[in-house]
Amino acid sequence: MGVWGTYLLVSVLSLAATRVSAAQVGNPASQLTLLQQKLADLEATAQNLTQKIVQLRKEFLLIANQTDPNKEVENGTIPSYPDAPLWYRSCKEVPSNKSDKYLIRPTEKSEPFLAYCDQLSFGGGWLVFQLRYNGSVDFRRNWTEYRNGFGSVDGEFWLGLERLHRLTSAKPHELLVVMEDFTGNYEFALYSEFEIDNEMQHYSLKKLGTFIGSAGDSMRIHKGMKFSTSDRDNDRVSSLNCASSYEGAWWYDSCYQANLNGVYMNERNAKAIVWYTYKNATVGMAYSKMMIREA
Repeated sequence: MGVWGTYLLVSVLSLAATRVSAAQVGNPASQLTLLQQKLADLEATAQNLTQKIVQLRKEFLLIANQTDPNKEVENGTIPSYPDAPLWYRSCKEVPSNKSDKYLIRPTEKSEPFLAYCDQLSFGGGWLVFQLRYNGSVDFRRNWTEYRNGFGSVDGEFWLGLERLHRLTSAKPHELLVVMEDFTGNYEFALYSEFEIDNEMQHYSLKKLGTFIGSAGDSMRIHKGMKFSTSDRDNDRVSSLNCASSYEGAWWYDSCYQANLNGVYMNERNAKAIVWYTYKNATVGMAYSKMMIREA
């Protein structure tokens, strides 16, 4: 029945008990008949409440999906599990081993948002915040769009820097990056710690932990760097806007070893989706997924 169903049922039971105690009690037979009637009424009410809870859950998910603050990140549908809660605190709390869309609500004071949880990679429990695989979404976006997020969890998307900051600053998180080139070679990079600072600090890459992986450590030089977009030049090169030059958005230094928000292309090109320590070259990647998980 769930938390809300239990609460409503307890309220009904309490009200019924009050009415019974207030009624004029006659002989035992009359009292028994009265209680039997009340029990039948409560059973009918409980059944009705269960049906209403299911319907309210569907309506809630629909409204939450339509009012998600990340603009375009709103088109997916939520898998319907009868006994599942309305939302989870994190992808790590999702009991299912199915990678899918779920409502995530990190705290009681925060608004739930639609997220894609990877439940298969490296033990599961990963919240995906960046996904590239076919070039259908243009990642050449401005500061506001990178702050708020864009795309759809049903396709390519960027979750949003503000949400990424709130999640990683509230609790320690790991970072997992998986990628694949156009010949089908799969690589990964796993970091034991990952935190993004607030907008006043230009969403700088505040923490980056120990690295393990097959792709090489392309993120290391970006630690401590501020996020840059074509309209917000926060890199360390005074004579160059790295985001404009390489048509991406990233924690550019001067300029990069990782450029996963670059242009989707199957060629060696500095503007491509690049993880430089993979083959020590600007090899364009066919697939990129960035994820965080509570440590």
